[in-house]
Amino acid sequence: MGKRAEDKSGKWFGDYFIIDRNYDKQYTTAHYNYKCKCGETGIIDVRSIKDNICCRHHLVCKVCGKPASEDSHFYPAQQLCNRHYLQIVRHGDILAVEKMRTFGIIRKCDICGDTHHDRYYVWQKDGEMHGKTLCGKHYNQMCSKNKITDPTPSEHLPRKKWTKGEEQELRDMWLKGVPVLELSKYFGATECAVSSKAFDIGVSKEIVKPNNPKFKAIYQDYDWCFERFINRGMSMKEMAEEAGASLRVIQKWCQEVHDLDARSYKKYKTISEKQKQLMMFGLLGDGHIDRREDQPMYIESHAENQKDYLYWKWSVLKDLCNKEPIYYPPSEHTFGNDKKYKCQAHYRLCTRIIDALKPIRGMTKSEIIDQLNEFGLSLYMLDDASCCNGYWEICVASLTAKEKEKFLKILQERFQIIGRIRKDTRYIGFGKSNSDIISQIVLRTIPNNLDIVQRKILKNMELC
Repeated sequence: MGKRAEDKSGKWFGDYFIIDRNYDKQYTTAHYNYKCKCGETGIIDVRSIKDNICCRHHLVCKVCGKPASEDSHFYPAQQLCNRHYLQIVRHGDILAVEKMRTFGIIRKCDICGDTHHDRYYVWQKDGEMHGKTLCGKHYNQMCSKNKITDPTPSEHLPRKKWTKGEEQELRDMWLKGVPVLELSKYFGATECAVSSKAFDIGVSKEIVKPNNPKFKAIYQDYDWCFERFINRGMSMKEMAEEAGASLRVIQKWCQEVHDLDARSYKKYKTISEKQKQLMMFGLLGDGHIDRREDQPMYIESHAENQKDYLYWKWSVLKDLCNKEPIYYPPSEHTFGNDKKYKCQAHYRLCTRIIDALKPIRGMTKSEIIDQLNEFGLSLYMLDDASCCNGYWEICVASLTAKEKEKFLKILQERFQIIGRIRKDTRYIGFGKSNSDIISQIVLRTIPNNLDIVQRKILKNMELC
């Protein structure tokens, strides 16, 4: 059997007088009820008695001055609080910024005379500030700058009470990247209060500031670049303006990192149903798709007096184009012959090279006529037809005889419009009642404020 521990009851050990032994089962070692010479009573373990340590009631940490009574894990033999004892064990020394006494000091800053701070510190590092009591503001300045940068006292603004509306406003402004200093002035709160509230509502986790090592710029995200460059058809200059970056940075990330360039645009760009119909039915009228095998791009030109009409088409195809329609002044062309032809001033629309245009280019005019709807009929009439005194007449010179017959048949079956081929077979004419149906279809499918609609339909209505 092990040796029974000696009973220490009725003896003095340093400042302790041992009254009797405490047999509470919660203790695994011998504990005694004691009375200190100052009158304090309590329970102490056998190890403290063995080391002849003075009364725990009088012990303070030799680094920060924290009383042992306020630290349940105080180390009396080392005279260190739990925090500084662990620093010595882990780092071999007290951390430099921790060598500040915060307990048992005069609550007045030696720099600004402030007496309203929650905590004061005694600066222990060597230098002119050694031994001076500092408020929290000047203590933080010394820790970060090693000098006093602003000797004025803190404003001690009252604690900010945030309303639901202010919290939502803070969330919106924080996500927009408004600096904390501006937010503090806007809400009338300290920078610390603003940052703390942003953390409480979870908004600080939703965005990472540029000075954070985990910061990831939006242009580093492949999906962000793909959405804008491919889906929206934005230029890299426009992307740079949105991202707040230089053009070179966007070019680097799109072309060198994400492999997004003209080739990938050509391959991955898709077209909407309205864009498809505009270009498909445009092939019946004034548009065409480049015949070069690997360079399918839609091209369409209109005279200067139809500028609004062309720009409306460009607005539909905007994400497929890299620039606005180009103006060409009046000129003369031979078109491969000796004879010169005068060309009036016009605007020319051209999309980028897109593989999705190949299936449209491969369609025959008969196949396009099969899909004719009100939108397609309106485009065809505005491109190649004229309206005089309320009567429509369309030029169908590019259609074969069979295609003309199919066109007339579909007009009658789908739109109850009856047309007749003129003596000059290049034209199809329509009577007054049928012309009125065509005009109504155009007016409900095409914006009425366009120059071509005003001239071909609305002005004719006024004259009639």
